[in-house]
Amino acid sequence: MSDADKIMGFIPKDQYVKYTYYLLLASSIGAAVLTLLGLIGIHIPLMQLFGLAGIAGLILALIGFFIFKEEFSALDQSHLLYICIIIAVFFLAGLILGQAFALVTYLMLLVSLLVFVAQLIMVWTGYNSWSHGRSITKSNVKSEVQQALKRG
Repeated sequence: MSDADKIMGFIPKDQYVKYTYYLLLASSIGAAVLTLLGLIGIHIPLMQLFGLAGIAGLILALIGFFIFKEEFSALDQSHLLYICIIIAVFFLAGLILGQAFALVTYLMLLVSLLVFVAQLIMVWTGYNSWSHGRSITKSNVKSEVQQALKRG
């Protein structure tokens, strides 16, 4: 594979969206599991590592959509945009809800868990749709979520 077939010289063009989804799935799963463990009193200081994976996935999506947009198919472009929107929405939701319930630790952890699980569902939906060659739009998001949950 030549450098022309790679994004930034080291990520294969045909695997770029897949790697982005893998980073976000790892981040979402790790955050949900660690938050669940926190609810039962087990605190493992790895949240920053999963946060770093999420940031790396978001950066890949932003770079892919805004800088290397012409390198990708319409399907890949739509999924890179989907990733950017989903992560932005859940970042803001987590920030607002987390601060709203910050005084009560267990309530904050419970709300955070719900946000992380919802984020995981939406990231899984995106990955499932992308891997089956479908795009997600406002009109088909409900059916895509249902198909992703049936598959998982």
